[in-house]
Amino acid sequence: MGFGDKDEIFHANFMEELFSEGFVRGTTVNNISPDMHPDKIKNASATIKKAMETLSAQSGIMHTTVPEPKINFIKAPNSVSIENETKRSGIILGSDRSSTLTSAMGAKGASRSDTIDIVVGRGASCKDYHKKAGVNPNFACDGARVYVSELTEVDKNFGLAKGKIGSMTNGAIKRPPTSAVALKSDDTRIIGRKGVKIVTGRSHAFGGQGLKGEKTATGGDNSAVAAPPIELIAGNNTDDRQVFGGLLNPVETVSNLQGIARGDYTRDAMKEVAGILEQLISCVDRFLWIQEAYNASLGPSLLEPWRPGAAGVTVATQLTTINSSLWNIRIDKILWELNYLYPFGYKYVSSQNVFST
Repeated sequence: MGFGDKDEIFHANFMEELFSEGFVRGTTVNNISPDMHPDKIKNASATIKKAMETLSAQSGIMHTTVPEPKINFIKAPNSVSIENETKRSGIILGSDRSSTLTSAMGAKGASRSDTIDIVVGRGASCKDYHKKAGVNPNFACDGARVYVSELTEVDKNFGLAKGKIGSMTNGAIKRPPTSAVALKSDDTRIIGRKGVKIVTGRSHAFGGQGLKGEKTATGGDNSAVAAPPIELIAGNNTDDRQVFGGLLNPVETVSNLQGIARGDYTRDAMKEVAGILEQLISCVDRFLWIQEAYNASLGPSLLEPWRPGAAGVTVATQLTTINSSLWNIRIDKILWELNYLYPFGYKYVSSQNVFST
């Protein structure tokens, strides 16, 4: 990609020469394994140096310039930018801007809306983007972006599902613009060698912030919600949906966005249910033993000869159908506890790696 015909032929011949001379080992270019013998490394270096002397300055090999069409990025009058030669990647320092010069808080003349927009691959996913007379930021087409703004409507600008955070605060009051950091790419990773924390809420660890702790970026009170929510939204959809709920309740409306179960509380709730079920089993079991003894005592009778036969059938039926079923339930319940409610269980419901409040 990015090679001219001449450069493509050179690239193929160059790799073939390295393989034939034994400088590199492997069956494909993606499986190259360098031979670390000093003499071969020296010879390979000389071959590469000689090849680079005849290489086009715009072949893209060895981080030379790749021949790509330039775009005309429309800069805002108040912005400062650091861009590459094609204007496809850059760091823009200005005010909040999501697309054209009439967009976002910067278009409204809002103060304290300073923004740093780090973007690579402008118009990467839009057809013929480079043919436009002028190109604006495009949060859908651009390849990858890190957006840092002091004042912005981040969910609106990035087209995110409203959820609970992005739509409302304090009941029916519309959520105001705030400071935000947004990352967008095809694959986004947050990596921590010793851990990753996702924390919401104000901090009381710093002095000079008042009795209610640190404020928002606009100086507002941040104490209304003690623990602001964390939302994990897969598929960018938080709308309610209707599902089939059975014959007695054929249509049921459920929410796509639901609270994550807290492991310890879920475990405790199941333990209580297990305790209640154990009591039920014990009560029914004791009732059966008493009933069986009573039925057996009614069996022997000279005046009513049919009783012994009936008593025997009744007791045998209770032993084979009811008692055995109860013991099977008790065994299943014990195994259920071991599998789900104890740390050594293979399906322990309380995560030992992921915690939420």
